[in-house]
Amino acid sequence: MNVSSRWEYCEIPKCPDDSLVIWTNYDSKSQSSHLLSVQADPEIVKKETDTSGIFNVSVVVGSRETQTEFWAIASDYLRRKIFFTDYRSEYVGVRFLNSNITVKYFKGMAHGIESMAFDWKTRNLYWTDSEFKWIMATDSSFRYYSPVYRSGKREPPYGLAIHSKLRKMYFSTYKAFGSKIMVSDLAGKNATTLFQFPLVFDVTGLTIDYTNDRLYWTDFTGYGAMVMSSKLDGTNKTQIYYRQGSIFWGVAAYLDYLYVTDVHARYSHSADKYYAVWVVVKRTKQAFRYTLVGKPRGIAVMSNNEERSFDEVSRYGECTESPQCDHICLPRINATRECACSLGYHKVGDVGCSSVIARDEAVFISDSGQGKIFQIELNVMESEQPSNYNIVPTGHRNSIASVSVDMNSRQLYWSEKRTKKIKRAL
Repeated sequence: MNVSSRWEYCEIPKCPDDSLVIWTNYDSKSQSSHLLSVQADPEIVKKETDTSGIFNVSVVVGSRETQTEFWAIASDYLRRKIFFTDYRSEYVGVRFLNSNITVKYFKGMAHGIESMAFDWKTRNLYWTDSEFKWIMATDSSFRYYSPVYRSGKREPPYGLAIHSKLRKMYFSTYKAFGSKIMVSDLAGKNATTLFQFPLVFDVTGLTIDYTNDRLYWTDFTGYGAMVMSSKLDGTNKTQIYYRQGSIFWGVAAYLDYLYVTDVHARYSHSADKYYAVWVVVKRTKQAFRYTLVGKPRGIAVMSNNEERSFDEVSRYGECTESPQCDHICLPRINATRECACSLGYHKVGDVGCSSVIARDEAVFISDSGQGKIFQIELNVMESEQPSNYNIVPTGHRNSIASVSVDMNSRQLYWSEKRTKKIKRAL
């Protein structure tokens, strides 16, 4: 399946390779959502463009379900995987390009995910969540997940970028007259502010450019949209591109180019609605656009030039140390790596994790989306901390639909969707 789009071209140098630029796309008219891709080298796209300016955009993943809208996106070049979220159906999807299979994880948990970033060293996936006001990390199996940074009640995190070699996490938080761009290590420790209002306004997209070791971000002033840049330490802040009337959202880097999604709708002379992905030439600060029918939002470049998966880095602070973490290993900068336990578990020593189940005064809840049973103690039901619960151990492959407690025998029972059986806790 191909989607036709229009291209506006400016003179740019040629540097072809197998890299792709991929973005989320939502068409409100057809109520459909897609992951779309083109070659990251604009010269290759130009060669495939016909005389009317129409070229083919490949559909990587498509969905015509009514309650679906793909939102955030990240990629793993080495293993040929794309991570994305469905804002309405509330799941994290993984597209395996080599096998053309899509697997869904964290069902019911993805409504507030704004941005995603992949650490190619540990294979951990990070995301910002504007609902829970935290930055979450999950291991490569998607079995364990833990918040690594919590922002303030009125400061939800939005943009996110990771520098795997330096083990740094760059992220933005939004607050009226108080927005920030911050940096921490990959365990969320030692967070410092690089920029704050009025130097930044409403930052939703961040990316690391490995080509020249710079940070790029999108910003919205209320009147227009900007693409900004600085060195990784926050110095040499520079405006790369400004467009009045636009609302830039995501940004991704590829060699001398920046790809920027514009979520502001425009209308043609025939009243047809269209959107744009802008291609900004970093060297000249000129821009041209890919014109689209649907609204783009999250964007990522799948390229060894930007991921640098084969680069050598120092092992100190990495996750190669023994003993191994039970759940999630978070690398640090010039410090011993940190082991984190998944939500619902408690830390035991430096690397261990266990579930502590209360014997009385508790409520059991089944989550069919995750296939798990949670226990919430009655004395913490009013707590504002969403992590005050316990995971009931039932095995890794269970898909639990419902739960019940026999008050006489004090036994816990649950129904299992995959095997269609009723099981009992031992």
